[in-house]
Amino acid sequence: MAAATPDWFTRNLPNPCPNVPRIRRAFGSLNYEEKSLYANSVFQLRKYQDKYISGSNNLISIFDIFQQMHASSKNAMIHGTSAFPPQHKVLLWLYESALRFVCQNSAVLKEMYSWEQCCALSLPYWDWDSGFIEEPTMPGGGNWGNIANTDVFQNPELFGDTTPQSGTNFIDEGLFAYYTDFDPPGQDIKRAFSFTSLNTAPHIFRNFLVNNPTYSRFLPYLHGPWHGQIHAYVGQTMQLSSTTALDPLFYLHHCNIDRHYHIWIDCHDHEFIEPEDLTDAQYVAVNPIAGEAKADPLSKNVFTVMIDEKMNFFLYASTPTFLPQSDWPTPRDSWTLGTEDEPGWGGIYYRYAGPDRMVNLVDSGCPGETWNWVNYTVPV
Repeated sequence: MAAATPDWFTRNLPNPCPNVPRIRRAFGSLNYEEKSLYANSVFQLRKYQDKYISGSNNLISIFDIFQQMHASSKNAMIHGTSAFPPQHKVLLWLYESALRFVCQNSAVLKEMYSWEQCCALSLPYWDWDSGFIEEPTMPGGGNWGNIANTDVFQNPELFGDTTPQSGTNFIDEGLFAYYTDFDPPGQDIKRAFSFTSLNTAPHIFRNFLVNNPTYSRFLPYLHGPWHGQIHAYVGQTMQLSSTTALDPLFYLHHCNIDRHYHIWIDCHDHEFIEPEDLTDAQYVAVNPIAGEAKADPLSKNVFTVMIDEKMNFFLYASTPTFLPQSDWPTPRDSWTLGTEDEPGWGGIYYRYAGPDRMVNLVDSGCPGETWNWVNYTVPV
């Protein structure tokens, strides 16, 4: 397999980064400077503008481009179809690349961080599953632990806390609070937090990872209870697909969903399967995952996302300059996490660092004897 061409952001870095895997860690495992680097880079992503819409001379921030891609009705396959994990995987990879790009280009960030720090910048994940692994009973009852006490909320001066402004639900702590200039008028982030939406216990998590080795059996649980419930738990801005990517928690949450997706792959030794050898066990066209079938917004026809069918990355009315339709990947293209010699689509080459609490929970039941894409030991 030929080496993949790096994505636009990586190709256009002023100072290219070393060809090593990006290491994604739990947000809570980062030191404070690493947390600050990530949060400040997200903030500047909203301030960094250019002509990123094909055919338009209007300036738009990179942050808003990603929000529009997620919100666009033309990208119905982002939710409800089999393309949900691979399409978000690509979205996260490009977003992560954009953060490195802005870190090296932003005048503000160049004053704060070194080239080495920018090149080490990777997406962290919101380790909300640790909330119930360590605290299996919520105060007042319930099956989950207290997710409000998980890692992302331990530094409210960065991503806010779980007590939004009374009456409005505007977040009122941190870099992204309503009184900062992160959000334009009318787009202030709201969070409600509802523990009642969470109803999954650790043994159910483990059972679905271990006992569902095929994609069609595992996918509904990944898409619904794991993915959907956290959106509902945070509520407000995070609850609707049209607004959810306005909240920086969205990317921390979806990084964790991507981690779970790859824990499942690793658990069943699917990571050893080359893209050209994928079968229905690793990917099968499904529409819908649950509920009503998704239809193409233009033709109104119900579609299935076949393994070699391009996944949509439209904006509301166009395409991003850094991802033209000719470059859109297929589910097969996005499969691998890459190696030094053979990166995946757009240069995809990343790992989830260990020690991983969820891996420890499922390890004894997984047929795979080794962990390759997750629970990764970072070289010293």
